[in-house]
Amino acid sequence: MPTPSVESCIAQLLRDTASVTALVGARVHIANRPQGDSLPSVVVRMTDYGDDPDLDNGETYIEPRIAVDCYAASYNDAYLLDQAVRAALTPHTGEVECLDTDNVTTYGTREIDAIVPEDTTTDDQAPSDSSDQRTYSRSTLFYVLASKT
Repeated sequence: MPTPSVESCIAQLLRDTASVTALVGARVHIANRPQGDSLPSVVVRMTDYGDDPDLDNGETYIEPRIAVDCYAASYNDAYLLDQAVRAALTPHTGEVECLDTDNVTTYGTREIDAIVPEDTTTDDQAPSDSSDQRTYSRSTLFYVLASKT
């Protein structure tokens, strides 16, 4: 079995969380939001892989940065979705220095040891078509500590 990507693990964790799926249903995407996708929705994307493939230092983990973008038709709905995403991911905030094994989540062969929120930004996007519907997004950057395999 191939090792799942960190983004797919985080996306699956969100899909497995009732408070998130109550807001977005199955609209948790990886990398980008499909054209014509309904709101609200979530996109999980890698911003930094957190490892140097040219340097084999014997480490068994990677430290990528993942952005989770929460899209909605209103600022309040984007905020509430962002709060549900944070609540879903924060129980997995382990002690990074000592790798608290009580908080490890495993998807396939990939272990997620810690997920730590770092920064949040908000954006208001004008309609891209003839509708009057604006799109609001809240993007939170998370530091992730995960096994390499």
